[in-house]
Amino acid sequence: TARAPRAVAAMLRGGRLAPPRLLRALSTTTSGHDQPGRDPVDPNHPALLRRVDALAALGERAEAVEAAMRAEMRRVEEAFEGRFQEVYDRRAAIVRGEAEPSAEEAEPLEAYAGPGGLAAAGPAPPGVPLFWLHALCSHGDLDMVAEDGDRDALEYVTDVRARLFSGDEVRVPAGAGPGPGREWPAPEEAEEEEDFVVADSGVDVVLQFAPNPFFENTSLTKRVWLEDGEPVATRGEAIRWKEGRDLTTSVVVKKSKKTKGKVKDLQPQPSLFRAFHPALRVYGAGPGPPRAPG
Repeated sequence: TARAPRAVAAMLRGGRLAPPRLLRALSTTTSGHDQPGRDPVDPNHPALLRRVDALAALGERAEAVEAAMRAEMRRVEEAFEGRFQEVYDRRAAIVRGEAEPSAEEAEPLEAYAGPGGLAAAGPAPPGVPLFWLHALCSHGDLDMVAEDGDRDALEYVTDVRARLFSGDEVRVPAGAGPGPGREWPAPEEAEEEEDFVVADSGVDVVLQFAPNPFFENTSLTKRVWLEDGEPVATRGEAIRWKEGRDLTTSVVVKKSKKTKGKVKDLQPQPSLFRAFHPALRVYGAGPGPPRAPG
């Protein structure tokens, strides 16, 4: 498949098949584990050393081809970015009630009227109320993490955008990503240079909000760095919560042992908006949410 060479290149880039490591692995696996009928392998044999060097060189060539492919894909994405934004601008205008559908986008209004005609329908509401609430919560992953309070705040979303970015570097463990069953070094365990990659591009996910009773922000942005199309790190935006409306915490009343009275304590609580934490979060090995660098 198309991903197979990329997987091999990723292994070479991660140092798993780099000559020193491979020769150490050969020495380890052949020492004391010789099977009947199989000749022992000398990891320092000149022919073997030469072949391993050749494999490393081929890995570098594969990496160069992969880099050229990514650059070309990036150029295509950037070429279409403006056209996507035109479509998204038009969508936002209809959702917000700033424009009505054109003849190319929908049938004439009369085609949607019931037996009583347009007069029986009464005045139309502006735009498409709660469009983004239903669109976001119909997404399986978001629906599972969105709490009731989150849905109340999502009622005020007026637009959602995804914008490409580049030139913002972040250094992360090689192969970092959210997939299960992958064995990558954790940030605190990565030691050698090949244990790291530098990601400098990705996508900004932007949620735009109407004035609301929860926070002062008119938009919230989550930056996602990508490597091989997979997220490797994220950074959110600080939310300026209005007093008493922070959806990521709850007030717990406890009894004070010192005063024997009651005290209020803020406790974290599940919320979709916790994903906008402004700290850099790196995806680590195996399943689970991203974590702060070690």
